[in-house]
Amino acid sequence: MRALILGAVFLCMSTALFAGVAVKDATNTAAAAVSERFSSGFRLQSSAENVANTFKGEGIIPQAAIDTISAIDGVERSTTQVGAMANLPEAELVSLEQYSEQDERLTAKYGTFTQLEAVSDTSRESKFALGTLTLESGRHIGAGDVHEALVHEAFATLNDLAVGDTFTVAASALDRGNKYGSEASVTVTVAGTFSGTSVIGTGTRQDLFENIVLTDLATVWDLYGLTQDQHLYSAVDFTLSPGHDVDTVLAEAKRLPIDWNRLDVIRSDRDLAGVASSADGILGMVDTLIWVTIVFSVLILTLFLFLWLHGRRREAGVMFSVGIGRGRVLAQFVCELALVGVVAFGLAAVTGGAVAQAIGDAMASRATQSVRQDILTQTGGMLAADADTAATLKTIDTITVQPTLDDLVWVYLIGLSVIVVAVLVSSMPLLRARPRDLLARMK
Repeated sequence: MRALILGAVFLCMSTALFAGVAVKDATNTAAAAVSERFSSGFRLQSSAENVANTFKGEGIIPQAAIDTISAIDGVERSTTQVGAMANLPEAELVSLEQYSEQDERLTAKYGTFTQLEAVSDTSRESKFALGTLTLESGRHIGAGDVHEALVHEAFATLNDLAVGDTFTVAASALDRGNKYGSEASVTVTVAGTFSGTSVIGTGTRQDLFENIVLTDLATVWDLYGLTQDQHLYSAVDFTLSPGHDVDTVLAEAKRLPIDWNRLDVIRSDRDLAGVASSADGILGMVDTLIWVTIVFSVLILTLFLFLWLHGRRREAGVMFSVGIGRGRVLAQFVCELALVGVVAFGLAAVTGGAVAQAIGDAMASRATQSVRQDILTQTGGMLAADADTAATLKTIDTITVQPTLDDLVWVYLIGLSVIVVAVLVSSMPLLRARPRDLLARMK
């Protein structure tokens, strides 16, 4: 009966430990996976003062400035971006899930007016690197592409579009970036589809991820009717070569003759702040789970062993009387418990593996809510619902727990340590007693 009780205690302890260690490994893996997709660098974009009446702000960064910064030692490459707005005369926008009077009013006035985001290489765009958007089919848009587009899978389904199909984007007089009043239209080919849902509520369908159209730079230039000397960019991401410091490169860049008052400089690691904070939150909860499990296990085992060893005082007294050392007696008690523990710890691979994913999901959800609430509090709740803003709220919202043999090894190491500590604490009165006292008490 005592062995069954001990086995149950060990199984509960090892299950919690195994799940905790597995979740910790999965969290570190998820954080590392996101970090690996990011290289050290910084972004230049139109400052807040330049963003008005449009989702992205008109382009203000000339190619000459990009070339000058790119020539700085340590700058490996640049990824340029132009934000625009366009009409989709042959398509329909994805509607909001809930009715919005503002959305109905704007839709009636502007129709299929929506975001058009041109990127020189979408695979290096921060929203894809963070996982805010995920390519589901087809390919990314890169250098050399002309009149290609990536659309959300929901938009593609609504408009019966597949990779290789075409649709039309038309310049709009409502777009501030359309300085010259172009009325051109461009037929683009669907290069791929992506998925992603905003974590920020919105009152207009234009802000939905589902209605963003990502395209190549040539499409926007043709849409605006711009010549090469008129090309201006809304944002540029500069990636540094390994081993180069962002602050050092930025200090050199700011000595260049560029109007920095019209630009915001954002370090690339800012986009990882939510990921890092959520990872720290999950790891903190895991550490708490592990330590609470260890402490309670030691306490419960110690109390149980006090009662168990009380019934073995005569046996201990006899062993001491015949010259068996206290160390050997202590080792015997540890080995007896370890025999039960070894079996229970092995079973934890099954029981712990069964609950680890649920524990990981719960911890990730709680950490995500906490981080996002902190960000909303810091900004006073004033966050736009577009994809770039939503990227700042990116966290580790899901983790895939895949227990390994290393996790089980940790359970054995921690479990055996708990047994040793509990035996040491509970056996101290027995080990300190003289053999004659132990035998006398039994009489």
